[in-house]
Amino acid sequence: MRIQFTALQSVALSISQEIVPVEHYLRQPQRLIYALIEPERVEQRSASLFRFKLSPLKFLMLKIEPTVDLKVWTGADGVLRLQSMATQLKGLETFDTGFDLKLIGNLAPYRRGQKTELRGQADLMVQVDLPPSWVFMSRTLVQATGNALLKSVLTTMRQRLERQLLQDYENWVKSQSLESMTGRSTHGLREVALSS
Repeated sequence: MRIQFTALQSVALSISQEIVPVEHYLRQPQRLIYALIEPERVEQRSASLFRFKLSPLKFLMLKIEPTVDLKVWTGADGVLRLQSMATQLKGLETFDTGFDLKLIGNLAPYRRGQKTELRGQADLMVQVDLPPSWVFMSRTLVQATGNALLKSVLTTMRQRLERQLLQDYENWVKSQSLESMTGRSTHGLREVALSS
């Protein structure tokens, strides 16, 4: 049985004081990744490609542990975008051929007088071939459970982003100020020290 689950999540964050324009901050995709996901779950594969392991998810009788490759980049329009490129299922390799996960998101600055608002949206879609033994299960129940699971994943990411991004932006601004005062680059240091 082929089935599709979907979820959508939006976020809006206000930045009242900008010593350094937030657009400069958004040109560093890795910062968004570490604001969205616990650093210990992320492996940077290239300048714009990151692999991360989701926390184990329970879906009806299954325990799912997806690993997702995410491309993150900032366009010429200043909008930071992310898109899933590949997915693997740990422990459920038999589902790999029938499992498709797509995550698309964006985060953009909007000026409102002296304030800037960061607005973003994430769309998550999963298509999967369920095993033949599930053919007698209620499709409505399976659909509702899957949609709720995806919504919980996006909600967790949104809540972490709301907690971490503004704090990380402030830390980054401080490091930029220190760098300009000392004339030394701090790029070799680990600036992203985020707590869960």
